[in-house]
Amino acid sequence: MSTILVSDAALRAASMLRKSPIEELRQLTIQETADGLCICGNLSRYYYKQLAQETLRRICKDAELVLQNHTQVHS
Repeated sequence: MSTILVSDAALRAASMLRKSPIEELRQLTIQETADGLCICGNLSRYYYKQLAQETLRRICKDAELVLQNHTQVHS
């Protein structure tokens, strides 16, 4: 797995989140890890946490990267 592939996937993931109709998802950040991507940030609903993860799952699957979801849900 090359660094370029991880960087490309991170850019695609960030772009997908920026296009979300849900403002909280647009505020999340994507961090590169040694073997994939990590979603970080705070959300108000567990549903949003799941939605962010599912939105980016295909990008990671296609690039054979691990997706970690480190978002925090605060009510």
